[in-house]
Amino acid sequence: RTEESFKKIVDGIRRVSDSMLEMKSAMAELSVGSNQIMKSLEIIVKTSAEVNSSSSETNSKIKEIYEVFYDIEDISNDTKNGIVEMEAGINELYKGMNEVTQVGIDNTNNMLKLEEILEDFKSFNIKE
Repeated sequence: RTEESFKKIVDGIRRVSDSMLEMKSAMAELSVGSNQIMKSLEIIVKTSAEVNSSSSETNSKIKEIYEVFYDIEDISNDTKNGIVEMEAGINELYKGMNEVTQVGIDNTNNMLKLEEILEDFKSFNIKE
């Protein structure tokens, strides 16, 4: 009976040992799986950081583009205002040229009248 009990104990120890080996093997597989998960998570974190950095860079570039558009808008408005001022100046010059032309015409007409008066005066002096 001792021998039988001893065999049962040895068989029990063998089963426990086998179970422990299976557990060890399962733990090794879990460890490999955990390592793969950790590597995947590291890649995800790195990729997320790159995407975040790229997103920040993109936002920065978009802000720069908006600033350039606002600068162009300001320059365009300044140019438009300059053209409006030039148009007003050209209109004033046109009015001034018309006035000078009219004064020239009036002056020519007055000179012609003056010549007629002088002719009359000469004729008047000669008749007497």
